[in-house]
Amino acid sequence: MHRQLYKEHLNLQKSFCALYRHMSEGSNAHNWIQEKARLEATVKHFKTKALQLQRKLEDTNERCELLEFCLLELENQTKASLKPSL
Repeated sequence: MHRQLYKEHLNLQKSFCALYRHMSEGSNAHNWIQEKARLEATVKHFKTKALQLQRKLEDTNERCELLEFCLLELENQTKASLKPSL
């Protein structure tokens, strides 16, 4: 009787350890899922930010080209006004 109880006790300890390990692994899996979701949100945020910055850069480049054109026009007007009239 004592041996049987001892065997059952050992089996229960093994089962408990296995269950504890399994729960621990499940917790790690849950943490991995949360981390993955957090990283996906971060990636989405940075993609959105990159798109906004790309649009801002394109807008700035267009403004720069317009300013260069205006500057050339002003230079041409200045040269034309400085030429002696014939």
